[in-house]
Amino acid sequence: MMSSMSSVAGAYTGGSVRISDWTRYSKTRNASVLPMAISMPLTVTLGALIGILVTSATNNMYGVVIWNPLLMLQYVQSIHYTAACRAGTFFTGVGLISSQVFVNITQNGMSSGMDIAAILPRYIDIRRGCIVICVVGIVIQPWRFLTQALTFLTVLSSFAVFIAPMAGTIFADFWIVRKQIWKIPDLYSEDGIYWYTADLNWRAFFTFFMATWPSMAGFVCAINKHPIAEGWTRIYQLSYFVGLIISIPMNIGTCKHFPPEGLFIAEAMDDSEILEGAAPADQNSNVSVGGVEDTEKGARSKETPIEYGQL
Repeated sequence: MMSSMSSVAGAYTGGSVRISDWTRYSKTRNASVLPMAISMPLTVTLGALIGILVTSATNNMYGVVIWNPLLMLQYVQSIHYTAACRAGTFFTGVGLISSQVFVNITQNGMSSGMDIAAILPRYIDIRRGCIVICVVGIVIQPWRFLTQALTFLTVLSSFAVFIAPMAGTIFADFWIVRKQIWKIPDLYSEDGIYWYTADLNWRAFFTFFMATWPSMAGFVCAINKHPIAEGWTRIYQLSYFVGLIISIPMNIGTCKHFPPEGLFIAEAMDDSEILEGAAPADQNSNVSVGGVEDTEKGARSKETPIEYGQL
């Protein structure tokens, strides 16, 4: 059960870390909370329930267990090659294609295109980034992952190995290390405080590596079928929870001993007056404001309660 929970959580966390690619277009900060709170549990539950019911019904009717909906439709049509069956297969196929196109555009194409465009914005825009990901998606032959149920489950589990440390690092950095306080203009500046060392935040890479390696032995074993100690297999089966448990305190501890530049310096991306790196906002919030020496590179400042807003 815990292994299944880890696999499912890893698969859906892969989509959750890309939600901000779309929620950043919302008019208010919490505009997406209620729609997601309603739609996500409903669609996830219905999708899993329908898959279980259809597979069970197919087994009862034909005596075979076919978990892949495409193979199931092909099998049913080979037995009942009637006009009604062909029509049902056609409309079901249209639904599957529509679902895959929507998921790949929103979760894979656009999100990855934005990431690639951010790496080489001079040469690649979001559209070109989507084309690159589309070509890569064909080259890696993802349909091979659906040949067997065990292979499919292994692929789902692999998401947890890499996504959980990433999610834990993002969670710790946003909520605990920086306490939701950001200097927005520096996110788009090569001289900003978020350019780190050689354009890389080594703290995040260190955390990711330390949280990923315990699950790698079991992951390699699951792919190559080589014998391995049972303990490594158990860690791999719980890779999502292991990744989160390691990455969150690891990132907090690393940032505590090696603080990144510009902690607790807030600045909004607007036309209002900026006072030493702080953006005017709510009267009831606390935020740290940098002094004059912080304006160039954003050195760490002392946290003092003032009348400037938390971003």
